[in-house]
Amino acid sequence: GAVTGHFIKENTATWADMKHSIVAMLNYNMYGVPLVGANICGYTTPTEEEVDEELCVRWHQLATFYPFAKRFSQSQKSMFAYSAESLKNIQTAVEHRYTLLPVLYTLFYRAHTQGVPVVRPLFFDHLTDPDILDIGTQFMFGDSIMVAPV
Repeated sequence: GAVTGHFIKENTATWADMKHSIVAMLNYNMYGVPLVGANICGYTTPTEEEVDEELCVRWHQLATFYPFAKRFSQSQKSMFAYSAESLKNIQTAVEHRYTLLPVLYTLFYRAHTQGVPVVRPLFFDHLTDPDILDIGTQFMFGDSIMVAPV
């Protein structure tokens, strides 16, 4: 993890794979690999259908908090064919990520110097709360931002 990262590739454009990306991202951070991310909106589609527009918007919003965010897809449909509202929501998510870059750089510095994960499960910060052990879709971005994807 000190000199490498991991890219969760070959994921599909499904809600299940978006959820799996959270689990994988948290696992790799606990393994000591803080630079990790997945293909935003999936790399492939589960059928010949195109990527669900709502899924893609939500995935961009989630990827705001990926340590490594990248959009690469085999889908034939360009995201620019999405509705104006979806494009605005994606743009807002990307702009929000840019505002978080100073925080992200600090988190990577702490990961490098102290071994602290960039993103981590809730139980890292709440060891005595048994109710959060089963929560796998919410996570902490650093020690002060809780991410709860829709």
